[in-house]
Amino acid sequence: RIMGTMDILKQIALSEFRHLERERNEATYFMDVLNSFFMFYRRMGLSASKLFYNTSKVKAIVAVSSDEGFAGLLDNQIVDKTLELTRQNPDSTVTILGRRGARKLMDLGVPLQEMPGIPFPLDYEAVLPLKNYLMDMYFKNKIGSVYLVYGHCFTITRQSIEVQDLLAFDSLELVDRVNNLPSKKDAPYLIVEPDVRRIFEYTMALWFGRRLYEIFWDCKLAEVASRAIELNERHDALTKNHSKLKLSYFRVKREVIDAGIREVFSSHHFSQQNKKSNSGGSHDR
Repeated sequence: RIMGTMDILKQIALSEFRHLERERNEATYFMDVLNSFFMFYRRMGLSASKLFYNTSKVKAIVAVSSDEGFAGLLDNQIVDKTLELTRQNPDSTVTILGRRGARKLMDLGVPLQEMPGIPFPLDYEAVLPLKNYLMDMYFKNKIGSVYLVYGHCFTITRQSIEVQDLLAFDSLELVDRVNNLPSKKDAPYLIVEPDVRRIFEYTMALWFGRRLYEIFWDCKLAEVASRAIELNERHDALTKNHSKLKLSYFRVKREVIDAGIREVFSSHHFSQQNKKSNSGGSHDR
């Protein structure tokens, strides 16, 4: 029964992974437009640090753990990486999504802020609490960077722990895929309303929220893939243990049967010997 249950759970995890892959929606053109926006303002000599006068050296470390079962290996790796970053940056703030990861870090004495884990099904609303919290901290000059620790999924059999600096707008590798950016000579003729700072702030928040949303999908895929692998390993371990137990059972059963046969044979033999002894004694009389 246990093996059957494990097999069903494994099949469910595989089915969920395939479903998530199909449902994942990457807004490639939308991100291209936003990247082109940042590229244009970089050509104008503007940057996020100049517009918002952000001089904070505080790093916000955000870790995404899982609240689901059979994802302990992935959670442990995320916790280990987060712990490594906090030791390297003792003045950093720590935020973790998911109760299990939060408990592990709190047990290790790490002060943190806990947020709910990634829900399923996943929608953009799940991103907003974390996005609004981090953007507010950044615009108020309370943090200067955000390092996100999460599980990245390459395939269902391969995941890795990634660390990304999500607020490094001034060092983004930008490529103009929209191909209609104004040139620098057009800048004096551009009308910007209400002002560059507010437009930049709004666009940064848009980009940041969309990037978080894509990473959340990646986290969910890594979580389900990790669960499928762990369930498969446990199923294989149970199969091997079941075979060993089966062999041990039949070995012990055969030994018990053999012992019973020997006991019956010995008892019968002893009974025959007693009969012969008794019959010989009566003849002597």
